[in-house]
Amino acid sequence: MSTPYEEINNQKSPRVDNSKDNQQNNEQLTQIVKNISIFSKLNTNSINHIINHSKLLKYKIGQPLSKAKIIPNNILIILEGQVRLLNKTDNQYSTFTKLGKGSIIGLASLLSNNGCEEVTSASEVTALSIE
Repeated sequence: MSTPYEEINNQKSPRVDNSKDNQQNNEQLTQIVKNISIFSKLNTNSINHIINHSKLLKYKIGQPLSKAKIIPNNILIILEGQVRLLNKTDNQYSTFTKLGKGSIIGLASLLSNNGCEEVTSASEVTALSIE
């Protein structure tokens, strides 16, 4: 019998939001990136570089966004929804805190070169993935 946490980790990957054509998608990404406070003062070339390495991902409730033992190859910026930052104590997972719009997932793991973030979606989530 599997635990709820194992069931969550066995769910499929997030869905890439390809609901629009490429030009419309780039325009949408441009507006999204410009509206993120950490990118608001970047020049056009920098914005375009981010857009060329970005995609929108959608997560269902319970899907993992980041696993503690894996260093991600991207960072995620939460655009809609909430995620749970999990803490493991005595082989039990509990919610350390909930994070929402504007939160950055994966950056701590990349900067420390150590997978250290266990994050799952607490609601349907839309995130900007930057590789």
